[in-house]
Parts: sequence; structure tokens; C-alpha cells
Amino acid sequence: MQKFKSQKEASRHAEGLYNTVGAWHEKLRKSDKKIDSEVLTRLFKFLPRNLSGQVMLDAGCGSGIFSELLLKRGAKKAVCVDVSDAMLKFARKRKKAASLRGMDIRKKDFTKTGFPDKTFDLIIAIYSLPYVVDVKKVFKEFSRLLKIGGLLFIASDFYKIKKSSLRGTKIRYLLGEMPLTGVVHTKDDYLKAATLNKFSVEDFFVVEKAHGLRIDPSYKYKNFVKQYTFSFVLQKPDDF
Repeated sequence: MQKFKSQKEASRHAEGLYNTVGAWHEKLRKSDKKIDSEVLTRLFKFLPRNLSGQVMLDAGCGSGIFSELLLKRGAKKAVCVDVSDAMLKFARKRKKAASLRGMDIRKKDFTKTGFPDKTFDLIIAIYSLPYVVDVKKVFKEFSRLLKIGGLLFIASDFYKIKKSSLRGTKIRYLLGEMPLTGVVHTKDDYLKAATLNKFSVEDFFVVEKAHGLRIDPSYKYKNFVKQYTFSFVLQKPDDF
């Protein structure tokens, strides 16, 4: 996995990558209706059935699929931020197609949003944190943005690469190739960042085969790469 010298460099990399693979991601979503089912099931377990009046931040929103689901559960507003023009284009198409008036789409780096303190009831960061250099700093920003008692839901990819020469190359999935890039953060990195910023850990789980992607059986290095998704539900305490 690639290491970055600064958050600016990491964000620029993420922007270029997803401007390139945006259409590929949408193709993946449409081909597999079960993608993210474990992650979403876990998230919905901790949310009220009716999210009426709730304001949420989708940090690294991609095509806006998760915001759409939460808006349909009654959320008042979903602020969707991403650095990729290609992914934001898909998000705008989704907003129009589903008539999602509560979806507020902005091109913005979620590591420094500039939004006022205690703006959001819920923040989701799903598959966007591998492109964050300093997890502790970003968790501090999320804590600032959350209202007292607010929830932070995180799902993050993690690859175990047993062959060092594969780092920085491309992994081949059934639907195409995807670079093995991004900053590597372990579950302990996330837990330490949560503790430092006084979040309580409400739930944590690990699933193999990150977000529904299936490695091409003909990919000759398939036995050297293991995919995982870490998911956390964190809460900003009442006495913070």
C-alpha cells in the first residue's frame, strides 16, 4: 500500500484514482446487490428506524449510495462530500433519479470541512479512511462536528499482502483491475484514535472480502492477498 507524505498528497491521489475508476465502481454496485450488506446491517442496528430530523455527513460519499439509504429512512439532510468529480457526478445523478431533496453535494476534503461545531447527528465514513494520513487528527475533526451523543460509523478496507513485490501494483477483480493503494491503518490505529478523542466503541467487527469485491480466480497472486473490512460504531459521549 502506498504511503503519503501529507494529507494534501493523499487527497490528490484519491481524487485522481476515483476520477479514473468511478465508472468501474458504479458497474460493481449494479452487478452485485449484496455489496456492503454486512456493513449496512450493522449500521442500521444502531440507528432508529425513523431518522426524522437527523442531519448527517457522508465523508467521502462516492456515488452517494449510503446517503440515499439513510435519507429514505427519514434523515432530514445528508451533506455529501468527496474530492472526486467523477464520483460526485454519479451522486448528482442519484440525487436527481431518486428525487433526494435532502442530499447536499459538495466537492470538499472531509479532513478539513470548515463546518461549524456540533453540526451533525451522524457521520459515516465508508471506505474513505484509507486515504487519510493522520487518523487521530481526522477523528478529532469528526468529534468537533458531531453533536453530543452523535454516532460515527466507519467501514475501512484493509489488505494483508504476503508478497511485498505486489505493493503498488493492481489487484484483478472479476469486473476489472484496481490499484493496491492507500494508507494502511490497522484496527488498533482506529481504536487508539477513538480512545484519544474520547469516543465510546459501541460495536466493532471484521469481515473478509472487502465490500463485496471478488478476486478473479485466474489472478495468479490471489493467494498472496487477503481482503478485510473493519467496521466500527463510535459514539461521542454526553460529558464530552
